[in-house]
Amino acid sequence: MLTIRFDRLPINEHTLFLDAGAGFGRHAYEAARRGATVIALDYGHDEVTATRNTFAAMAMAGEIDSSRFGGTIRGDATRLPFADAAFDCVVTSEVLEHIHDDRAALSELARVLKPGGTFAATVPSYFPEKINWMLSDEYHAPFVPGGHVRIYKASELRQRLAESGLQLASRHRSHGLHSPYWWLRCAVGPARDDQPLVAAYKKLLEWDIMKAPLITRALDTVLSPAIGKSFVQYATKPTALTANPAINSSTNSSHTAQRIRTEPFVGVPTRNELHATAAWIASLQLPSGMIPWFTGGHCDPWNHVETTMALDVMGFHSEARRGYEWLMATQRDDGSWHNYYNNDGSIKDSKIDSNVCAYVAAGVWHHWQCSDDLAAVERFWPMVERAMSFVLNMRRKDGTILWAKEVDSEPWSYALLTGSSSIRHSLHCAANVAALLGEPRPLWRAAADAIDAVINHSPDSFEPKDRWAMDWYYPVLGGALVGDEAKIRLHDQWDSFAMPGCGVRCVSDEPWVTASETAECAIAYSAIGDQQTASELLALTSLHRLPDGSYLTGIVYPQRIAVPADEVSAYTGAAVILAADAQLQLSPAHRLFTHH
Repeated sequence: MLTIRFDRLPINEHTLFLDAGAGFGRHAYEAARRGATVIALDYGHDEVTATRNTFAAMAMAGEIDSSRFGGTIRGDATRLPFADAAFDCVVTSEVLEHIHDDRAALSELARVLKPGGTFAATVPSYFPEKINWMLSDEYHAPFVPGGHVRIYKASELRQRLAESGLQLASRHRSHGLHSPYWWLRCAVGPARDDQPLVAAYKKLLEWDIMKAPLITRALDTVLSPAIGKSFVQYATKPTALTANPAINSSTNSSHTAQRIRTEPFVGVPTRNELHATAAWIASLQLPSGMIPWFTGGHCDPWNHVETTMALDVMGFHSEARRGYEWLMATQRDDGSWHNYYNNDGSIKDSKIDSNVCAYVAAGVWHHWQCSDDLAAVERFWPMVERAMSFVLNMRRKDGTILWAKEVDSEPWSYALLTGSSSIRHSLHCAANVAALLGEPRPLWRAAADAIDAVINHSPDSFEPKDRWAMDWYYPVLGGALVGDEAKIRLHDQWDSFAMPGCGVRCVSDEPWVTASETAECAIAYSAIGDQQTASELLALTSLHRLPDGSYLTGIVYPQRIAVPADEVSAYTGAAVILAADAQLQLSPAHRLFTHH
């Protein structure tokens, strides 16, 4: 059921369309069907989730081109996470009557509209709405949390739009058949949708929406000018205004900086400090080539690769090569590695994780970029090929990769968003290695594309891990989300994971900040071009730094207690080095995670 008349909106395949307060997406879907690229924003979590799922289903059914789905975001209309002049068309339907500071919302909506762009707003019509309020206090705020806080006269809405710098255009009323239905509901009690007359009228409206028979369409057309439930006002933004057309770039990064900088700015690590960290990591390396988490600790292959990358960044190429040789020596016949190894080489945890096995490809490609050692790449190529074969044997029909398995058992039944994001990046790195050696593997890139499609259009395919910061930023870090979608994702969950003046929480509901998550999140912000936020996050890792160049794994605030107690970890120092490389361009591989 559309309230806005789309024939009054100039929409084509070049239109970037914002539905602000999208609800369950009715206007957003129609804009996508007409060829616009659509971003839907709503304050409600359920609405955002449902709209995202419906868009994915429409794309899979071929009803819309998947590229028309720009993304869904949970946000506040009074503080939009978009830069000036971002959208060609902005609509907000049945939203303003819920917002106490409607002037702030309209100012924001006008700000993000391009000069010459089209705007449409709908609110409940004055006369039908006045009757609803008179019939029942249970219909509106403050009796209903989140309910209507005002009744607009047409002249009042038009004045608000003009004050926001918009030029008024046409107007009309819609849904004449709906006003009597709401009068009836308010008369018997708004919650009494099971009352016989209300239920019968509801069925009539549902039949009208689904079938659109001539008789009810004609009746609605006659009634709407007099008692239409909704008043619709169209407007345009004068072309004399100019603004930056980028979305969520400089504007949002400045807001982010203001949130996080609550104490003196420490500054990013210096090259000498990073070299000291790499030397500390190298000091942990065992004669076998394995790099444990800390002295006497265990090793997992994923973090082992991360530390070899950091060594390569800082010029420790021979140590990095020994690290890959250890991986080659411990790889299982099926191409996998166990989850954890003791420092004597024995197996601590025999479980096998798919993303752990895939990451060696990213490491070998990174080693080539840093060291220019083609002979080493040729030596490690069979290891990479076997690892990718193992990983792809754990694919589901939708293209996602099952997370893990026990030895000699069937894989577990679910995929993880973070793991799949890491794997799609490793698949591209593996394909790069293959191309370098004249062994092209286009199906590896196709497998990565399939993962991207699921992450972008069907994120509910993954086991929920919403508490974890990695699920927030890793789709950006791994390259599954790029451009505006990546910027929107990072902005959308910033407040859940960022602790001002401290860094990034490992999980959203605990005040435990980890330097590795903070550094990795910095890389994600580098990937979207927000270097200011990336630098601020990287600088906050200095709160974990010890004099020997090592880094405390985590700190609990506000007590500032190291947890685990006094633990320093090689992978934490490695993450800091890789984040610094992404910002300071220390090595030839500095774009590994930022230019997908």
